[in-house]
Amino acid sequence: GRRINVERTVGGGSACEKRQSRIGLLREKQGAQMSRKVRELVEEALPAACEAEEGQVTREDFDERAVEFLLSVSPPVAEAAIAEMAGLNLSGVRNRSAW
Repeated sequence: GRRINVERTVGGGSACEKRQSRIGLLREKQGAQMSRKVRELVEEALPAACEAEEGQVTREDFDERAVEFLLSVSPPVAEAAIAEMAGLNLSGVRNRSAW
């Protein structure tokens, strides 16, 4: 199916400063909520570094760039990416942060 962008309405004309600021606040709130959801998914799917087995991907391997990427894709794709990461074995990787 085709993906469409749906935003909440805040009333007023399109050029109204008050309306633009309310839209900005709603987008900011939605972004924070999505970021929190992605972080929760990572917390649930990946172990902490102290609990991980040799070569297992940990929560600490997910940096801000990875979270930003997951925010740019649809939720099912983000969940699938996290699940795939959880199943990887990085024991042969020397520089995990560059990976």
